[in-house]
Amino acid sequence: MNLLEIRINAIEFVNDNSVHLRFNGSDVERQINISGYVSISIEEYATNAQLSQLRELIRQKVIERLEMAEGGNNE
Repeated sequence: MNLLEIRINAIEFVNDNSVHLRFNGSDVERQINISGYVSISIEEYATNAQLSQLRELIRQKVIERLEMAEGGNNE
């Protein structure tokens, strides 16, 4: 997953507590593509305001989500 290139398409302030980070991503060979958004708190946004930090935060959230989905299939 570290070789996944993340591009942020939009930053949407949804309400006083939430931010949606819309993104596209692909591996270096462009064989795997992923897109969508992750929802973060205003505090997470303020702490990770640089684009490189936001990209890494998206990567972490996507990995967490995939691991949750994988765990759900084993039950």
